[in-house]
Amino acid sequence: MGQNIKYDLTILARNGIEVQGVAFDTMLESYVLDSTGRHNMDDLAKRYLGHQTISFEDIAGKGKNQLTFNQIPLEQASEYAAEDADITMKLQQVLWQNYSKHQV
Repeated sequence: MGQNIKYDLTILARNGIEVQGVAFDTMLESYVLDSTGRHNMDDLAKRYLGHQTISFEDIAGKGKNQLTFNQIPLEQASEYAAEDADITMKLQQVLWQNYSKHQV
């Protein structure tokens, strides 16, 4: 399960890691339910969970001074990553329930 799992799979493959058995991608589930809306995690979390996520810009900054993930203090990076995993799981549950209800 993931959010925009194609990106993660590409990065992992570049590093020699092959992942099999991916069953759910919340970005794709969202697209199937509503092809006209936005499908990034921040927007989906707000729309389906009423939750304002920690944005990457909040912890890394933006523009030419933006930090890479490995430059972010461990405590902030951990909180961001944990929220990412938690929101993905919660979104999958809500989206799959909507998907099943509409029998798309």
